[in-house]
Amino acid sequence: MLGQLSKDARARGRKFEQLCQWFLRTDPVYAGRLARVWLWDDWPGRWGADAGIDLVAETLSGELWAVQAKAYDPRYSVTKADIDTFLSESARPTFVYRLLLATTDRIGARAAKTMDDQAIPAGSLGLAQLERSSVEWPAHLDDLQHRRPPPKRPLEHRRKRSPPCVPVSASTTAGNWSWPVGPARR
Repeated sequence: MLGQLSKDARARGRKFEQLCQWFLRTDPVYAGRLARVWLWDDWPGRWGADAGIDLVAETLSGELWAVQAKAYDPRYSVTKADIDTFLSESARPTFVYRLLLATTDRIGARAAKTMDDQAIPAGSLGLAQLERSSVEWPAHLDDLQHRRPPPKRPLEHRRKRSPPCVPVSASTTAGNWSWPVGPARR
């Protein structure tokens, strides 16, 4: 999968961000904790151009995570300079957690110490962890479709539709509406 990423650094980074978004939405560990995952440019709360935060994830309880995606050579070691902007930009009360997703398992000692010493917790997910994930990776990067579970259907006894609400009288439009009495409202 990662071999399909572009040689061009900018295009490679952008596509890896999309892959990370797909991963966080699809991986059972993260999909069970996260309600939404946005690319930075799509997040409604963004305060400017991308300055280190690549994605924003919202947990099921409404808390926000800042995510940085780094598409490096697997032999590359992430340096402190590589993550400084991300850590400083995401050191806001808006975020409760920061996550680094990388195509390498190597994080330099200073970078690791800097991440460990943060007031807002920061963690990382490297290449080996991505490869060990139980997700069904798509054959091609162009197939990054978030597979939502099938919609839930109401239980059999709830399938009968209740009638819509109706105005109390046809001449009244000032907010006087009534729900027809049903079995649960008697």
